[in-house]
Amino acid sequence: MISLSNLVKTYHGNGSGDSKSHGAGVVAVDDISIEIKSGELFTLLGPSGCGKTTTLRMLAGLTTPDSGVIAVHDMVLFDGAHKIDVPPHRRGLGMVFQSYAIWPHMTVAKNVAFPLTRRSRHVGHMKKAEIDARVREVLGLVQLDGLENRPATDLSGGQQQRLALARALATQPQVLLLDEPLSNLDAKLRELMRFELKRIQRGLGITTVYVTHDQTEALGMSNRIAVMNAGRVEQIGHPRDIYERPESHFVADFIGVSNFIQGTVKERVGDGRWLILSPHGDLIADSSARVAAGDDVTISVRPEHIGMVAVERHGDPARNVLFGSVTTRAFQGDSVQHQVQVGDLTVRVQCHPSDAVNTGSAVELRLPEQWCSIIPGFGSARTVGA
Repeated sequence: MISLSNLVKTYHGNGSGDSKSHGAGVVAVDDISIEIKSGELFTLLGPSGCGKTTTLRMLAGLTTPDSGVIAVHDMVLFDGAHKIDVPPHRRGLGMVFQSYAIWPHMTVAKNVAFPLTRRSRHVGHMKKAEIDARVREVLGLVQLDGLENRPATDLSGGQQQRLALARALATQPQVLLLDEPLSNLDAKLRELMRFELKRIQRGLGITTVYVTHDQTEALGMSNRIAVMNAGRVEQIGHPRDIYERPESHFVADFIGVSNFIQGTVKERVGDGRWLILSPHGDLIADSSARVAAGDDVTISVRPEHIGMVAVERHGDPARNVLFGSVTTRAFQGDSVQHQVQVGDLTVRVQCHPSDAVNTGSAVELRLPEQWCSIIPGFGSARTVGA
């Protein structure tokens, strides 16, 4: 559906964020290639300065790439080598901005009708009755029906967000672009609107590209995610794969919380599984990357995947078992976070409140093989993700 091939964008002058400097310019997007399937909600996820919004704006036609190719279906929207650059209003894309950009002097209905009336003046194929019918249709879709004559400024934050979405959908775009549309909402409303946006997108089956720095949004809404860092794509995959099988230190540390245990590959012990020797004990872990005996690697394991029980004393060494002592714990409502000291390694463990262990207790930690992922190299020196 959407093909982004070898896109590069450099900003000249003073750069900021995580973008890389090349000579006098700052590379915001560094030779990325992404294929987005028809009907999916595809999220560009990453910290500020990673290039996600620049990528979205290049797709929309609001920012011109230095080089590369952008195509939707069989239509080439940009090709630097062949001097093709279709203007934004001819790309057939709908966009919702972070600020919503609704017109405060217009009513709800007039906000939605504006792109239709403007297009009708140029193309001349929509009558007023057809425009009014389309406005009612999309307002019903976003559950704003009955508010047609209300001034846009009288809407709540969540209603304004839905109004911006209705306006983007009014022209029946082939692709919907969403640039951090929930960032201005409070936490509870943001959670509600995540479900609402997902319902609307799945119901329409419209191909959607979503930009956010919020991991919860990305994991909860997306069909697939591209995690970006410093202008490049670190990993593309389904939300569960991104969370449970990170392919780099950055992805493991940026998405949720991870424990990192450094070690050396000893030998292969099964299909995709390897025995890792670490200063804290031997571990068997999975690897989707290519590793070999003697390689330095890091094991990533999430706090909620570690089993923990209090023990009278430390037991005998065993594979995928660590022994330590609880140094701190924090109650968080539906879970309790523990920090366990294992030698010079701090391990974070999350468990149900009924399974909480007192501070100072000796504990046995079990790290199931299927939840231990191998990341090549040592990467960051930190032992606990934040």
